[in-house]
Amino acid sequence: MRKQRQPMSLITYNMLISIFSRRKVLNKVHSLLADMKREGVMPDIITYNSLIDAYCKSDDLLKAVETFDKMLTENVKPNTITFNTLIEAHVRQGDIDGGFMVLEEMRTHRVRVDGITYNTLLKGTAKEGLIQDMEDILAQMLDKGIKPGTITIAVVAEACVEKRRLDVLERLFEKLRTAGAKPDAMAYAHAIAGFCKADDTEAADKFVELMREDKVEPITHVVNALMHPALSDNETAKAIMDDLSKNGVDPSVTFMLLVDRYASAGDLPRLLHLIETWKKSDLRIDLYPYLAAMNLLTKTSKIKLARGLYADVKQQRLKPSLALINSYVEILCQGGALEEAARTVEEDVHEGNEEVVMSYNILISHFLRLRYLTEAQETLKRLETRSRPNVVTYNTFISSFAKQGEMDSAVSTFQEMKRRQIEPSVVSYSVLIVGFAKRMQFDKALEFFEEMLSASIQPDSIVYSAMIDVFAKTGNLAR
Repeated sequence: MRKQRQPMSLITYNMLISIFSRRKVLNKVHSLLADMKREGVMPDIITYNSLIDAYCKSDDLLKAVETFDKMLTENVKPNTITFNTLIEAHVRQGDIDGGFMVLEEMRTHRVRVDGITYNTLLKGTAKEGLIQDMEDILAQMLDKGIKPGTITIAVVAEACVEKRRLDVLERLFEKLRTAGAKPDAMAYAHAIAGFCKADDTEAADKFVELMREDKVEPITHVVNALMHPALSDNETAKAIMDDLSKNGVDPSVTFMLLVDRYASAGDLPRLLHLIETWKKSDLRIDLYPYLAAMNLLTKTSKIKLARGLYADVKQQRLKPSLALINSYVEILCQGGALEEAARTVEEDVHEGNEEVVMSYNILISHFLRLRYLTEAQETLKRLETRSRPNVVTYNTFISSFAKQGEMDSAVSTFQEMKRRQIEPSVVSYSVLIVGFAKRMQFDKALEFFEEMLSASIQPDSIVYSAMIDVFAKTGNLAR
């Protein structure tokens, strides 16, 4: 006979509702709310905030507002978190007016407005190009003694430049600096580039001086902005770059910044063109741009380009780093050239014992992905002649066995890892617990969960979610 479930406390309900709300499993949230009502447990502000957040993240503002209204009828007083969640949802959907309406209601309920409230609205108005509303929000923030965050200031600067409201930009910078909220390099980058585009040399020079007064390091964002293709023939930008160069910005650093910019933007053609330009210059060639390009190629699986790039590295007499080799090996494996990848590891990886494991782990991962178990085991043997497998090596095997439903093999690999005195990680336990839970072997899942706790390994959200499902399906909700 099934044991009758004991009533849960409000704290337990809130914890479960919070977990399922974050996972957007709203049917379970609704089931828990029904249980609360049946057992006479009244929702509190934490319950309602979790619900509102779940609806907002699911872009169901109507349900979020209905929950808010119900909260009021239950005499549960909303707090700053409640209103900030609703404002952020309106702003994310481009409904700035809705965000302002929530702000007014926030004031009606005499709930404290904080920096998150203002920053959210400030970002929203900036993104929509509502310059006047942006100015008003900023004025209110400063009046309340709340400083906008550096990222927010950069967003404001970008909005002013985009809308060509450089007069507003100058005024806002003055207000911010007077209030002690110093803009960062990103904000200065937008401002200086904006004035250069407008051919306002006086204002651009003024902002360079302000940047120096604020002791803002210009190397990263400002140089990037000035080297934008749109400013390639801009005399003001060139003059400022010359000035920065005289004050310690050398061409090699600038080249590196361009590498970073193109890599961050995922602009592979420009990055490859930059490498060709670099090779023709008097600058000393460096491995870094090759690594940046190879990392981008891992997202495209273009083997031909990768092979050419790798050959070029050797032709330039540069020693491939382990990071470069691993990226190249990853591309080869993605394209099915596993033998070539294995040969590259054997011939080109000369790092110490610990580092070489990473390269072999890539090979093992791809062999197992293709279910080439024999090849993966042979690769493990080759690894053992050069180094000692690590927890990632074993986790790869355990995960592969678990995905194929071979839980006995997964457990025996786990036990072998322990026999070799390699400490299991949260991933090791997580794979086994989830694997057993999916196959309704709840006793086994619980066994490894308890072993994990006794080993003082903190479970992650995946483990907790699996165990919640285990306890729910075994009627042990109280636990």
